[in-house]
Order: sequence, then C-alpha cells, then structure tokens
Amino acid sequence: MKKILLSLCLMLTALVVSAGAQFHTSESARKAGERMGRGDRAGALAVLDQAIEQRKDLHEAYAMRAHLRASMGDLDGAIADYGEAIKITPNDVDLYDQRAMFRLFKRDSAGALQDYDAAIAHGLKTEKVYARRAMIKQDTGDIEGAIMDYRTAVAINPKFISAHAGLASALERKGEPDAAITYLQDFLTRYEEERDGKLPSVKGATSTGVRTSVKREGVEKDGKQVYLEGGQTKMTFKGNTPEEIRNEMAKHEQRMNLAVAYMNLGRMYASKNDFGKALENYDKSFKISPDTPYLYQMRGEARIKLGDLQGAIADLSAAINFDTGAANIHHTKGLLLTLQGNDAEAEKEFALHLQTFPTAQANVNKTVEEAKKLRSQQTKP
Repeated sequence: MKKILLSLCLMLTALVVSAGAQFHTSESARKAGERMGRGDRAGALAVLDQAIEQRKDLHEAYAMRAHLRASMGDLDGAIADYGEAIKITPNDVDLYDQRAMFRLFKRDSAGALQDYDAAIAHGLKTEKVYARRAMIKQDTGDIEGAIMDYRTAVAINPKFISAHAGLASALERKGEPDAAITYLQDFLTRYEEERDGKLPSVKGATSTGVRTSVKREGVEKDGKQVYLEGGQTKMTFKGNTPEEIRNEMAKHEQRMNLAVAYMNLGRMYASKNDFGKALENYDKSFKISPDTPYLYQMRGEARIKLGDLQGAIADLSAAINFDTGAANIHHTKGLLLTLQGNDAEAEKEFALHLQTFPTAQANVNKTVEEAKKLRSQQTKP
C-alpha cells in the first residue's frame, strides 16, 4: 500500500507532504519525493534547490519546496515559494489556498484574506475556502461577513461540519449565545440521527508531537492577550491512489471537526452554567479525539463544578502530561495542586500564569475558591 504523511498544525492548517514519488509529474519532484519518503528532507531540499537554480520543473519545484520548507519551520520561505509558483501559474487556485494558510499561521490576516479572495475570484468556490475566509473575518471582527461566508459554505455542503461549528461560534461572538447553542445542538442531533450514533472511521494511524503556543502580537479580546494553540499531529493514511488518500484525509478532517464541534458545544453549555450538558458533550468529543489536552482541562473544570474531585484531578493530570507548552499550563498546574491540597506550590504556578495573563487575577481567585471548596467538601467526614 502506498502512504502519505499528513502533518496537522491543529486549529491552524494542514500541511501535506507526499512520500509517494509516483504521484508527482515532474522528474525533479519525483526525485525529491523519493528522498522525502526515506526521511531525507535535506536531500529533497537540495534536489528542489538545484531544479530551481537550473530553471527546471519550476511550478512543481516551487510548490513542493514550499511544503518542505514549511515542514522544516521556514514559513517565510514557504510563503515566498508559493508566490513564485503563483507567478508561473496564476490560475492554480490551490496555491492561493495553501499560501493563505501559512500567512494565517504568521498572523498575516490581511494577506491570508487577499489570498482567499483571489482563490474565490479564480473559481475555487469550495466550502473549505469560504469557511476559512469566514474564520479570518470573524477573527478580525467582521462578524456579519463571517456569518455570510459560513452560510455559503453550508449551502455548498450541508454536511461540512467545520462550517456549522464556525457559524455557531460567529453567532456566539455576535452576542447571541442561545442561538449559537440551539444551532449547533440541532445540527449535531441531526448528524447523530443520520448516522445512527456511529462516528466516521479513518484508515490510518496517528501520533501526537510537541505542542506550542504562539502569541498573537497586538491581538487582545476582552482585555486578554490571544494565543494560538498549536502543535503537530502526524498521521499516516493508506491508499492505492491519490483519490483514495484524499478521501481518507477528508474523513479524518470531518472526524476531527466533529470532535471540535462537540467540544465547543460543551464550552457553550458551560458558559451558561449547564455543566451536565457540558460534560455530556465533552465526553462525546473524547470518544472521537482522546488526545486533546485542552479538552481534558475543560472537562476537569466542569467536574469541579459538578463536585467530582477525583475526576477533576484525573483530567487535569492528563492535561499536564499531554501538554507542557500551552500558554495556560501554569493555570492548569495551579488548579491541580489546589485540588490536591498543595496550596503553596499552587500559588507559585498561578503567579507564573499571571505573568503571562496579568488581567486574569479575578479568574484565578474564583478558580482557587471553587477548588478549595470542593476539596473541603470531599474531606469532611
């Protein structure tokens, strides 16, 4: 069976690196693909560098080198290579889509929006492009524009989970939390009924790599600095043809978006103090994606509200074990230590958290109060 390796920057983008050289059309890309299949990224890069220097196979060489550079952490180089590929074939709409994702990772919202506009203008009017453009519009404050794009995405593909989850999020941002909950709950109920409760399956294996947080300079919401929670998950898909691989990738994407939808619905219920419903949806998300650190934290906090000390300790411990690079890791550690009765060490962790989030003192105080109350209730005879 042929294989392809997919590196997912969670919440941000998906980078696809083909190890099956037979899927490439040019000789340069085929040679580079063979080296990538052996794990020799430096050798693959040398092949593509030489092809570009000799002005050979330029379109595929630039596009493939962009993917390779991104996988090696050189996002600026990747964006530049996509620009060169676009100059050669300005009607290749996929290039705009791919460059937009990397620009978004670099926090260049304006550039990413321009690319999605160009992709749509050149005929790439897919649900994914409209949903991604909606996400940028929502992030930059154009809520009405985001809602319009999400609705367009849903109209193109009524089963596209990401657009439904995004629309609910936009309604929430618009100040309509009840409408957001109703919309997302109705969609997920229909989804469960249509599939008789079964989740989509994927032929492949996954492993989770290191997670990181990227500070979004100059971006604040409700007085708090915004961070992009990122990480890498490697997944190997099996298939005999590019089409089979794309189908498996699409199933995986739907599956992960479903997990996010349940997680978001749980968060919305928690914001309305309906922690029973929150826990119910967190559990559904876990059945799909059991390796999401932030989900453990949210379920742990819901369990505190529901008086489940041991469950909360288990979830927060798992969150810490999974994720040591998240921006709020010190808050999670402080909460866990408080539940365990180690107030002195908890104070140190909360102090570190406040260095990153200086406006979060009131939230920390409330968290500590609730944790101590639960701890006290559990220790009474």
